[in-house]
Amino acid sequence: MISSLETKNSRIFAAVNTSALKHNYKLLYNALPEGCGAVAIIKANAYGHGAFETAKILETDPMLDGMRPSFFAVAELNEAVSLRDEGIRTPILILGRTEPCCANELVKHDLSQCVYSLEYAKELSENIPKGSALRCHIKLDTGMTRLGFLCDEKNLHDSVTKIEFVNKLPSLELEGIFSHFAESDSLSSVFTSLQAERFKSAVKLLEEKGIRFRYKHEANSAASFKNDAPFDLARLGIMLYGAYPSEEIKELWESRFPPLLPAMSLCAKVYQIHEVSPGTTVGYCRSYAPCEKRTIACIGAGYADGIMRAVANGGYAINKNCPIVGRVCMDMMFVDITDCGCSLKEGDTVALFGDYNSHGDHTDADDWAKAAGTINYEIFCAVSSRVPRFYY
Repeated sequence: MISSLETKNSRIFAAVNTSALKHNYKLLYNALPEGCGAVAIIKANAYGHGAFETAKILETDPMLDGMRPSFFAVAELNEAVSLRDEGIRTPILILGRTEPCCANELVKHDLSQCVYSLEYAKELSENIPKGSALRCHIKLDTGMTRLGFLCDEKNLHDSVTKIEFVNKLPSLELEGIFSHFAESDSLSSVFTSLQAERFKSAVKLLEEKGIRFRYKHEANSAASFKNDAPFDLARLGIMLYGAYPSEEIKELWESRFPPLLPAMSLCAKVYQIHEVSPGTTVGYCRSYAPCEKRTIACIGAGYADGIMRAVANGGYAINKNCPIVGRVCMDMMFVDITDCGCSLKEGDTVALFGDYNSHGDHTDADDWAKAAGTINYEIFCAVSSRVPRFYY
């Protein structure tokens, strides 16, 4: 566990279980099709879990020898450079746009860059220092309508012609090609199969023209173990952190493999405990007033820490008998602990979600996401930078 000295002065902190991260990665890696490697998605500070710490574990832990990620993937240049500055040496793929004027930084830090249009490729090529080469992964749009060369039936041949031109640009080395599924978290989707076929068709046409890629990848977490796109790499995102992209995927995974382990617990201090009489209002706008006597804990966590206001009056913290009530404040929130089933006092640390130092049937990010009308990804990513991360 984390030492009491580390958390003594922390009103709120995220506790990240490194054993859970390793457990999840090993399960996911071993579930990949034979010959398929892994891309560990650590953008957005590893979905709030800590990008450097996650990368260091996956890059160096002896437990993962023989199955290390082929790439880490991030969203932007600053994320990649921070990892390099911290000493991370694994290849890094930038999934978003890097301004062409920064092409020299891409080369300097030995990074691979997503290329999604002919115009962007030209700009990058023009800004790469003479004598240098930038590794690129061509992004195909097979139906996400986000980034990429359009690969529907109408635009496929035109896109192949454009990629041929990209291949001839000086200083660009076409290392990989990839796409992204729009709804692979739905088991009934036929669109996922259509996207996979579009991807295969584009790769086949390019190979027929002599353009070959060392890496081909389309599968995300949801598709990684379903053989929807058994190419050279699969991109492991939300499931690496012990959460699932949908209930359907959770059920399918757990019918085949051991459960994944949630890695993050969000913990905070109990500031004060109030015995609240019927009709007494609690918090801003007096939005909550119990009909009977209740015990309310004021806890040192608020929306500036990433606690969405929408989790109140529907979400639970500490355990599933403790509803979040009233309005979430900037630095504090209210939890009804009347039926907590445990003895809490001022100064105690409780897990708002997650199982670290849990009191009974703990809540998780999925519970909060349901209450807030969002997804577990957003719950993790919302945990703000002022919340310290501790690893155990």
